[in-house]
Amino acid sequence: MSVKGKIVAITGASSGIGFATARLLLDQGAKVAMSARHVDSLGDFEKNHPDDVLIMKVDVRDHKQVKSFIDQTVEKFGGIDVLFNNAGIMPVSKLIEDRRSDWQDMIDVNITGV
Repeated sequence: MSVKGKIVAITGASSGIGFATARLLLDQGAKVAMSARHVDSLGDFEKNHPDDVLIMKVDVRDHKQVKSFIDQTVEKFGGIDVLFNNAGIMPVSKLIEDRRSDWQDMIDVNITGV
């Protein structure tokens, strides 16, 4: 199946699987909207594919930011064919350390954010 001309929105696109997926999709001719909390690593995508890329700083814990990302993707590209909810974090603290906020952040990003 070809992705040429398809519109893909990716959360968590600044590193790892999201970053690699965005690169692969662009190389195969897709239009890609990328969001992440840290977008510094995404500048080359926009420079090399200005008509095929949308980059937005988005924290998936904030519904208004997510909605704005979706709305701006639709406005720029005319729709969305695939939504890749890739944003995720993993706390480095142990549960026994009782750093509840670390674990709550993981729930808010990995579950509620999706």
